[in-house]
Amino acid sequence: MFVFEGEGESIMEETRIKIVCKIIGCYLYRSPLYNEYNMKLFVAGLPFDVDDQELNEIFSDHGTVASAKVIMDRDTGKSRGFGFVEFPDDSHAQAAIKAIDGASLSGKTLTVKIAEDKPRTGGGGGGSFKSGGYKARENTRGRY
Repeated sequence: MFVFEGEGESIMEETRIKIVCKIIGCYLYRSPLYNEYNMKLFVAGLPFDVDDQELNEIFSDHGTVASAKVIMDRDTGKSRGFGFVEFPDDSHAQAAIKAIDGASLSGKTLTVKIAEDKPRTGGGGGGSFKSGGYKARENTRGRY
């Protein structure tokens, strides 16, 4: 689902996004806390029984949390032990990093830092298929 938020966007930009969403079949909605300038934190070392709600509660002591998401394994549906938390206010995010980074939760040490954008790679690529047949020798040393 696509989230688009912010005040003062140009009508042209909003129209372009609506058109793209219509073409690819996504839905446009407004979330009161989402905005492209949110500070996103990476949280590692989470106990495997922590869910999104508990992650939100842990960080909400340090300010308004825009979103909190524990990453789950696709195959097993169980937590992978890390997640992401977004704050609309950078100062609240920095306060959360200082307070929670290195803290212990259920015997596990939490690591909290500013999330880095994951570089996009070129996609899956599934190996190459070579059919049989004649293949010329690469190093003929001028013999032929």
